[in-house]
Amino acid sequence: MSTVQLKTSFLLLLILFLFACEKGPLFNVIADEERSSLHFVIDTPIEFDQIVDIRAGWGVPRPEGGQHNGIDIHANAGTKFIASSPGIIISVEDTQSVTKSNKNVFIMYNSEYILLYGFEPVKELAVAVGQNVRPGDTIGYIGGSTAKSDGIHLHFGLMKNNEYICPIPYLKEEVRKKFNEIYRSKPRPSNYPKNLCNCAEHQHLFD
Repeated sequence: MSTVQLKTSFLLLLILFLFACEKGPLFNVIADEERSSLHFVIDTPIEFDQIVDIRAGWGVPRPEGGQHNGIDIHANAGTKFIASSPGIIISVEDTQSVTKSNKNVFIMYNSEYILLYGFEPVKELAVAVGQNVRPGDTIGYIGGSTAKSDGIHLHFGLMKNNEYICPIPYLKEEVRKKFNEIYRSKPRPSNYPKNLCNCAEHQHLFD
């Protein structure tokens, strides 16, 4: 067999192998490397008509101290939350060791960006670690009761290089406007910002 034939055979075998591994880790790693940070954009993780309220945005003061590092999206029990970008499920964590009612799902878009879906509480998850997801795929369903005073909600966060950052600039324009419209539709505590984040450099995005 000639060198050209060997190379052709090898390439065909590689293509067949990758096709067979479409749901597996190797395909996910390759897909991850192909996703450019320049094209990173976040869609809504929930249908707009399913949102009950958005009570807290990025940077609002927390009762226990510090600042809020995401967006709290409130919905009725059993509401489905969906993937807002393509990625790989890299971790699923319990955030309440006794009841295990809260779950954090981390979705890696690429080596730079990771999305957090914090179900408070969770009813059912539809994903597992290592799974490849695409926009619109079901991530899980919110639960029906919680001891927390802020009610049942999804804590939606974004990390860049393992540090939480404001997700507002990365939201699709129609998502950002709708989320802010919902946030501003009800009275908020006096120490909360007018818009969905308190970053001075992002306020022009709400105009």
